[in-house]
Amino acid sequence: MKQNEKFNLSEKFWMGETSLSEETSFFSQNLRECESPADELYVKFVTLKRDQNTELEEQVWKQITQKTRFRKRTLYAISIAASFLLIVAPVVVLELRKTYDHEASFALLEQTLKHVSEGIDPDSKPGVDIIYEDETIVIVSENSN
Repeated sequence: MKQNEKFNLSEKFWMGETSLSEETSFFSQNLRECESPADELYVKFVTLKRDQNTELEEQVWKQITQKTRFRKRTLYAISIAASFLLIVAPVVVLELRKTYDHEASFALLEQTLKHVSEGIDPDSKPGVDIIYEDETIVIVSENSN
């Protein structure tokens, strides 16, 4: 590399304008080829740090993979729970609705039978409302005030 190119590369590096390939060539130069003492010290420092394999780096990557696994497991568990709710909820709601419909029907039937057995005439009692009426059946409800 020519002296002028080295100087331009050094200037671009310190201004933060180098590309990845230019930065690689900057750090791959010999220490004797460095343009300034600052370049020499920085290249020496970066080369030394790149060669060292620290425990800190391993710990950081270990924590990152653990967090990633935890997030994946959590997301998996949440999706299973949501799927289960989507499958079970309609069944439960339908069963509750059927039970409610039967209870309402039985309450209406019980009230109607009570009126028939007691012989209550809806026209003679003011607290009685006609729910359904045809030629043979009159279904009433008694309002208790």
